[in-house]
Amino acid sequence: MASPASLLYAGDYVAAFLASYTNIFGMYFYALMVMVIVTVTYIKTQNVTMPAIILTICGTTFSVIFPTGGAGGIEFLTISYVMLAIGVAAILYKLFKS
Repeated sequence: MASPASLLYAGDYVAAFLASYTNIFGMYFYALMVMVIVTVTYIKTQNVTMPAIILTICGTTFSVIFPTGGAGGIEFLTISYVMLAIGVAAILYKLFKS
């Protein structure tokens, strides 16, 4: 993985920003960003439906888009499956809550 400084010198500012945090947190950085969005959405709506949909979509998308091999692949695949499971469980809870 390229260092953030070399990416910054190359002019790839978004990759330099992401590399500086993924070097520290690993693939958990993406999960933290999703959880921030889900938490803010839940606080704003006071409803479980929208955060559950966001978690389901992000879990499915992350398990398809991000690579499963390499250093953080299995770790991130596990995170995406956990996000998917929490999203589906929240949708089922909302559905059967009555």
